Amino acid sequence: MHQPPLPYSYKNSVKSDISDELVNVYLQRPLAGIVTRAVYFTPITPNQLTIIATLFGIAGGFFLGAPGRHLAASALCFYLKDIFDSADGQLARAKHLYSRYGRFLDSIGDYVVDLFLFGGIFAFLLRNGIHLPLAFFISLIGFFGISVRVSYHVFYQTSYLHQKKQYQTNRITEELREEDFHEDAVTIRLQRVFFFLYGWQDRFMNRLDSWCLGDIERKGESAMAGWYQDTAGLLLGGFLGFGTEFVLLTMCLLLNNVQLYLFFTIIVLNCVWISAIVYRKFFLARKILRAEKMKGGIKRGELFFCLHFFADLRFQLKMLFGGNVQCCAEGFKCFCFFGCHESVFPHFTEMSGVRCRPAPMFHFYEVVVRHRPFCFHDR
Repeated sequence: MHQPPLPYSYKNSVKSDISDELVNVYLQRPLAGIVTRAVYFTPITPNQLTIIATLFGIAGGFFLGAPGRHLAASALCFYLKDIFDSADGQLARAKHLYSRYGRFLDSIGDYVVDLFLFGGIFAFLLRNGIHLPLAFFISLIGFFGISVRVSYHVFYQTSYLHQKKQYQTNRITEELREEDFHEDAVTIRLQRVFFFLYGWQDRFMNRLDSWCLGDIERKGESAMAGWYQDTAGLLLGGFLGFGTEFVLLTMCLLLNNVQLYLFFTIIVLNCVWISAIVYRKFFLARKILRAEKMKGGIKRGELFFCLHFFADLRFQLKMLFGGNVQCCAEGFKCFCFFGCHESVFPHFTEMSGVRCRPAPMFHFYEVVVRHRPFCFHDR
């Protein structure tokens, strides 16, 4: 293999700091960068590093489940697994060796390591007196949790990178498409295995994302960019990747406390995942919709409302329009609104959440009366 024409660049080897895990940005990636730099001018390929990472993970599971106390050896193996798992991607980015083959090999290797990790935990729990049904249930919940959480992190990280027109070798979903059959036979087989293992998770993440999005998807590109590029949402998702998981695992194993790791992976990290979902559904979605509503040609400081009259809903309003009533895209626009008794405003407040400060006699605002159903908000 010929040497790369350019010197090694750590910056070119890492993903975006915004979408990556904090522990990766400040700890794992720099350490993996040492490995990447060491093999950069050698014939070693990213796929070979992936296989080394997988073997370290399998060894960690064996040490964890084997009789005797080999938790320190297990911790070392799992930590090296994470370092080499970071190094394979960094080497691929640094040398521009992206491939679908490597993408599938890496993800399948992660799945195998998860199986050996929680298989080892299952054996450990049995050796420590936990009844088989309970040990199996704990291990199954742990395995399911890490799989779904990492898929959530990868979904939003990939979506962010796609928004930024970066690293588009990975797709959001990896079902076989017509263009995939141009790949070699081994890559197609790996893709089939990948889809069998992860396809249901990708579909679940798509549905979860659609549920959280609500009406945002119909608001255009700027709203979607705000959704997938939101820093707080990416930060929360950044606690759910493999880097955070394996650093916590390593620390707990070095403390000889597998139960502490189970507490983190089953309770704490799942709570973080739920918090990330709640943030997107009930805070970020409203923030983006509110920002979209605020866009338009209406000047800052205007108070405007829309009235839709029903037979059983009557507002006893006295309206006096000062100046000319102008036609506009929203309906009709006037420049003075006054004479409303202060008892009217609680109706607006109850229906819209707007807090108005009624003056003793008059209320002067710029008003837009629209032809659409009732809405009321303050710019």
